Amino acid sequence: MDSSNTFMIEGIMAGDHYNDKNVYLTDPFTNEIFAETVVKDKKFTLHFPDNSLKIYKLVYKYSDKDMFPLTLPIVGGEGNVQVYMGGKVLTTGTPSNDAIQDFLLSNEKIVEEITTSGLSLEEVKTRFKDFLVDTVKNNKDNIVSVYVMKAYASRFTKDEISSLLTLIKSDIAMLY
Repeated sequence: MDSSNTFMIEGIMAGDHYNDKNVYLTDPFTNEIFAETVVKDKKFTLHFPDNSLKIYKLVYKYSDKDMFPLTLPIVGGEGNVQVYMGGKVLTTGTPSNDAIQDFLLSNEKIVEEITTSGLSLEEVKTRFKDFLVDTVKNNKDNIVSVYVMKAYASRFTKDEISSLLTLIKSDIAMLY
């Protein structure tokens, strides 16, 4: 598909030091690069490779040797997406990107809560897994459920994944 016919990502970076650096649109699990562009005047634009519903990852590296790049999961296939990347990241523009933003904020909050709670390691694992299961159930009608199950696959058994997939809308579950 001609990229001029696909949905796009319009991004704003938080500072001038991001200028003249690359932003990549990648697969979040294989890191295959689908598109890249250079930040100019703290802005960038990328086109999704096609208009199918899919999770991607935006990656910004300050340098080629950057061990901890800024990354952001993002959903393609529903429309144009606006992104802000800096100390915090923000996505908006489509229902699934709003949902993934909600997940990222909730994830940050629960991690902070459980790591400062004084809970045992087993209690922390259980509480975080409960959060992930609730997230999948609360997003059974959108691709965020699939993203959570893939991104946190090590937290689930195969039977748990199979059980969760039965709760998800069938056209979304097949994306797993």
